[in-house]
Amino acid sequence: MSSGEQTQSNEPISLSAAKVLVVDPQASGRSQLGDTLRLIGFRDIEACASFDLFTEKVGSAKPDLVFLDIDAERELACTMIRKIRNSELGEIPFVVVVALTAKPELEAVQGALEAGSDDMVVKPVTVEALRQRVTNQIENRKEFIATDDYVGPDRRREQRELTEEDLASIEVPNTLRHTATGDESAALTEERVQETLRSLSTQKFYHLSKKVSRIAEHQKKNLKGNAESVDCAKAIEEISKALTEIDEIIGEQNFRGVEQVVASTRRALNDIKASKGEVTKRHFELLQAHGGSVTVVLQESEETAGALVTQLEKAVSVVRGGSEDKNQREEAEKPKEPKGNGVSPQEQAPKAPPKQPAKKPAAKGKHSLSTRLKAWWEGEDPQQFASKGRK
Repeated sequence: MSSGEQTQSNEPISLSAAKVLVVDPQASGRSQLGDTLRLIGFRDIEACASFDLFTEKVGSAKPDLVFLDIDAERELACTMIRKIRNSELGEIPFVVVVALTAKPELEAVQGALEAGSDDMVVKPVTVEALRQRVTNQIENRKEFIATDDYVGPDRRREQRELTEEDLASIEVPNTLRHTATGDESAALTEERVQETLRSLSTQKFYHLSKKVSRIAEHQKKNLKGNAESVDCAKAIEEISKALTEIDEIIGEQNFRGVEQVVASTRRALNDIKASKGEVTKRHFELLQAHGGSVTVVLQESEETAGALVTQLEKAVSVVRGGSEDKNQREEAEKPKEPKGNGVSPQEQAPKAPPKQPAKKPAAKGKHSLSTRLKAWWEGEDPQQFASKGRK
């Protein structure tokens, strides 16, 4: 693919200005790929013999295309790809990444793709095959999607048909396309980067909040049976980890509404930790509601968060109050030493009427926050309410 050659969409292509970074511990592999890259038009090619060197150079080089060998250290190679996609390594999380392998085993291919690489190339690669792969990343690169544990090209259609509940994929900046064709819509501008990162973070929030709700719902069902035999430690740890991941994203971008809900969720989680084993399904019902509330804030507006947190905090008080009432009742029921005439204080004093349980906030409208909260406590999907329209 020489300078001036055109793609199928009739856009002139020039690869001479595109920056390529090759990572391969084998000198013969670096040499062979470098020669092939030059034959199809690349001129700015830099090679690394180790991942340590790659880590040093990927930030300063700001490549448009990365070729990364996964054979020598597969796990480390996949970790590097994930770090790139999660903005933990290099300057461009959207850089085109192609994995290299001389052993195209299913496990190796799946590992590289699940880490977030754009493509997989089998070594030694021919000129024609490399030209085709590069052209595909310029013309038909897949849009991205983010989940709780993945950021990278959207391959869902290869695995199953999408449903209405699936989140839309996101078109990301493609500096390889911009450099090769001059297409400004693919350029890496500061505004575009921030917009794309926020969209991906929103998707990640959605999946993390669903994860919190899913774990809480599962634990709630376990506690409906013999609560004394249920160990809640693992569920608490997993929810705490999901909240930490959300906090890390909030620390990088401005998500004030989500921040309020997460703070309320942590308070509810701390109540469970402080309950000293007296955990009930109501505690996890509340965490399930908190997880769903993140979704509503993301789909509606940050202004929603204030009113929503107010409702959630009322629910926290209900659960906390219920736990305190239980402790008080147990304390009162304990036998005590008789004093004086042998009659216990409980027998001497008239018994106070039992305290009535606090009521849930009454619904104020068809799709009010109170109505949503009531639905969460009853196990309905909060997204169904969000999709039906605002109050």
